[in-house]
Amino acid sequence: MNIVITAGGTSEKIDNVRKITNSSTGKLGKAIAEQLLKNISEKDKIFYICTKSSYRPQGSNVEIIEIESTNDLLNQVTIILKNNKIDCFIHSMAVSD
Repeated sequence: MNIVITAGGTSEKIDNVRKITNSSTGKLGKAIAEQLLKNISEKDKIFYICTKSSYRPQGSNVEIIEIESTNDLLNQVTIILKNNKIDCFIHSMAVSD
């Protein structure tokens, strides 16, 4: 089973100096991942897409994918969906408007 979990917030550049960021911590995504890790086999994989400051689960079958913006999120999700059979997608990330 392959699972994608998104967690944390995103940050969007306004110009070369300023950006809009929300303060989502990723605690919900981490809690979901940790519960899943208790119930999945060693061959199962969690793709955990998060921001640099997000809480992160620990596990040998967790792949951490760090992003910053909504474009980064879209690009990483597209890559994962193209290259893997995904059984479950949990989108708990607070995406900026």
